[in-house]
Amino acid sequence: MKLNLAPVVITGVANGPWIPTDSRLASPTIGVNVTGVVAAGATYSIQTTQDDPYGAAGIVNFNASPTLSPVLAPTANGQYTLVNQFITAVRVVTTVSAGSIFVNAWQSDSTLGG
Repeated sequence: MKLNLAPVVITGVANGPWIPTDSRLASPTIGVNVTGVVAAGATYSIQTTQDDPYGAAGIVNFNASPTLSPVLAPTANGQYTLVNQFITAVRVVTTVSAGSIFVNAWQSDSTLGG
């Protein structure tokens, strides 16, 4: 079953909220689609964590993927798939942005809702 994770809008330069995943899967596939509606483009990165997003300490440890730091042209989109990684949450961080970007994430073979 495919699980659509919460869509997110990030305006300006900001850390997007953490989007929790179904971490009970042995070999998850997580997809992230980023669409820009910006005047001059945006630069962003995708971060992942193995911390418990519901724990009292929150998310303290995370990894920024150096291979997923693209420049997004106006009205363009980027799609990225993370395969066979134990990930409890994912977020998008913008470092340059004059407008808004939209983030949609999904997870295949989820045990939730089915």
